[in-house]
Amino acid sequence: MGYGKRDIARLGPDAQRQIVRKLASRGGGDEEPQEIRFVIPLNPVTKKNSQRIVKCGQYHKVLPSKAYERYEKDAKPFLPGQGAKLNRPCEVAALFYMKTRRKVDLTNLLEALDDVLVAHEVLEDDNSRIIVSHDGSRVRCDSKNPRTEVTIRFLDIR
Repeated sequence: MGYGKRDIARLGPDAQRQIVRKLASRGGGDEEPQEIRFVIPLNPVTKKNSQRIVKCGQYHKVLPSKAYERYEKDAKPFLPGQGAKLNRPCEVAALFYMKTRRKVDLTNLLEALDDVLVAHEVLEDDNSRIIVSHDGSRVRCDSKNPRTEVTIRFLDIR
């Protein structure tokens, strides 16, 4: 029985990384996981709020907020499969549990999550051939336990 039949979410991040790397290096087959679940136990942050404009020589450059940069860095230990650069079609569904009930743009949260997954090389890219959909993603409130519950479901699209 391969990992496609097991829920690897119960394993620790290091064990998940090893499994995902091993499976990604095989290049396919029945042993690939059908889905990966993990939790980022941080208050979700968007990339677009409080962007910074810095001058580089005579040009200006737009950088993400410091809060997003900190979030991207702090999320790293919770991401399985870092360095795997998976490039199979998948659906990334996320439940964002915010600390407050303030209005937030779901698409900005999804963009930030996709960029975190690419930055830490869980996914090769966040283009539409790899991330096919974000179906089932929602924003909720949990003031005592803000987090992002992520499910990456691999699709059999040829």
